[in-house]
Amino acid sequence: MTVNVDYIEESIKRGITVGVIPSGGAIRTRKEIDEFIKDTDCFNLYLLALIDLQRLPGAREEEYFGTRRPKWDAAFSYFQIAGIHGRPFHPWDGVSQEYLGIRKKEREDAMHQPSVQAGYCSHSSDLFPTWHRAYLAMYEQTIFLQMVNIAKEFPPQYRKRYLEACEGFGIPYWDPFLPRRKILNKYGYPITKCGIPVIMSSKDVRIRTPRHPDLPIDAPNPLYSYKFAPGNLDWAEVAGHPFKEIFSDVINNPNMTLNTIRGPTPAGWTSHQYVNNTLTNAVSTANGPALPLGSKIYRILQGPPLSYTQMATSAYVAQAGPSANKENSLEGFHNDIHTMCGNGGDGRTGHMGLTEYAAFDPIFWLHHTNIDRIFAIWQALNPDTWGWDQRLLDSPTYVRGIGDRETSTSWLIPFRLKIEDNFDPFTDPGSASREPPKVKWWTSDALRRCSDLGYTYPELQLVKGGEKVDDLRPLRQWVTNTYGWSTIYGEPPPWRSLFESEDFSRVEALPEVSRIDGSGEPIFIATPTTATTKPKPKPNISTRMTKWFRGRDASKNGGRGDDVDCYKHIRAIMRGHTLTHWNLTITVRKFALNGSFQIYFFLGDFSDDPRNWPHERHLVGIDGIFANRHIEHWYFPLSLRIEQFLRRY
Repeated sequence: MTVNVDYIEESIKRGITVGVIPSGGAIRTRKEIDEFIKDTDCFNLYLLALIDLQRLPGAREEEYFGTRRPKWDAAFSYFQIAGIHGRPFHPWDGVSQEYLGIRKKEREDAMHQPSVQAGYCSHSSDLFPTWHRAYLAMYEQTIFLQMVNIAKEFPPQYRKRYLEACEGFGIPYWDPFLPRRKILNKYGYPITKCGIPVIMSSKDVRIRTPRHPDLPIDAPNPLYSYKFAPGNLDWAEVAGHPFKEIFSDVINNPNMTLNTIRGPTPAGWTSHQYVNNTLTNAVSTANGPALPLGSKIYRILQGPPLSYTQMATSAYVAQAGPSANKENSLEGFHNDIHTMCGNGGDGRTGHMGLTEYAAFDPIFWLHHTNIDRIFAIWQALNPDTWGWDQRLLDSPTYVRGIGDRETSTSWLIPFRLKIEDNFDPFTDPGSASREPPKVKWWTSDALRRCSDLGYTYPELQLVKGGEKVDDLRPLRQWVTNTYGWSTIYGEPPPWRSLFESEDFSRVEALPEVSRIDGSGEPIFIATPTTATTKPKPKPNISTRMTKWFRGRDASKNGGRGDDVDCYKHIRAIMRGHTLTHWNLTITVRKFALNGSFQIYFFLGDFSDDPRNWPHERHLVGIDGIFANRHIEHWYFPLSLRIEQFLRRY
């Protein structure tokens, strides 16, 4: 194999994060989930590896697919890796405050100390993008190694085929802007449904196992949910275990469920249909106006130049003033998707909306891989924008307290880069350490480039080397083509991509007929559908603007300089041929409601029932607050929704 599997295995034994780096300078490409599932053998191994890694306490040996069985509480098990982000609030692989030599500091209150009631994850922090990049690398190498172990268990005649399937593996990402269901209405126009990918909303999948290589069998889908504990948990196995608390919480707490849920119903079940309606209303223009999520990403990538801090975090930097906090951040968009997946609409929150539990939901990893992808695209477009020197304003972690200095050389704990016998210790600028252990930790500088961890994304291949601005034109054009539709002056997405259905007919993991959440809307896995005639394109805003200007110009309107009536709504927000871009910026205290919450903004009437709010016609914006303790700022563009609102009146 082009990847040194023995090196990864030895690194995992020592608690080291190395990623999956092919030899000879080769780079793996992480794919979108709907593309990834078409690689039948690789995706099959991916599912088997997830099932193995998610095994519960008390699992029998015959239930595993690989002979090298990861114990449920091993450092690189799914349970332990997910627990790094939040609960069970226990040191991962011995990386405790004592291990790091963190001294208690003389601070004005307990909030300024590193917290024992928090995970290691960096939020409201400049380290947010890079800490999660290291986190994903740990997850990726763990899955890859288990895929290889399982491939070796297949009968000899299949073994080479499955080992070769591992070669190009990269964890998939979920792009919420891609349509998931594409059907035609009676007029021949595409009705586009966005939301959770089909493969993640089906309770069951079909897999080929080493014991049954010729016969696909049905199995619970490891991408649908993660099960914390069996209902008949043997308490003797976890008695005295530091993780017992989390099992007790999910089993005995009436507000918790035994498995992760999304868009919870009043009965505590997952409702992907509710989440899908929320996301369709937020990102799709096929059924009418969309919320400005796409415009958020467009302005991050293609808007006014941002500093690294402005791009990275939603933390409100008070000393910088309102003008420095007026743009949306990558973390702000990340928070929106978290809360949209978690929100059930009636005050109930699924696990994606809970910071301490979010990483247990399998969709967390696809969402964060997409966040890393957007981060990587921003880096490619802004190759010289790097470096920061900020104090952690709030949101302490298990290893960082308020006031700790954060730079691009700060340690990304608990991700070890090396363990060296003769390592010369150095002091982390962001900690109060004494006699650091002989460990070298990952830093933001060390993983600044995706290639440092052996992977890339499809869009980055548009950058053709060099550092000249001209080299970035293909990537900038891709940003315009992909997200430009979300601006008031943008063109709509190409009709063909919305008009044709996705072909899942050869995706073996999906049953021929599946149902959302097992009992909801049927999903027929069939060949793609295409129209017999091309539908009439909908007028776009660029065309409306051009016609409106011509209507005002007497030289282009037969000597008449009067307005064109149907475009007067645009005139209402213009002054002297200048269209103002309107934004709404808000600041909140994230921990004010003791958990995650959402803020809804309307232009017009709305329902008395909060469950309907994410799907309202007059909704112009949703901002998700992913709970933590800090003053946060959020931003969303208003111009397009104001124009659409005025057009109706």
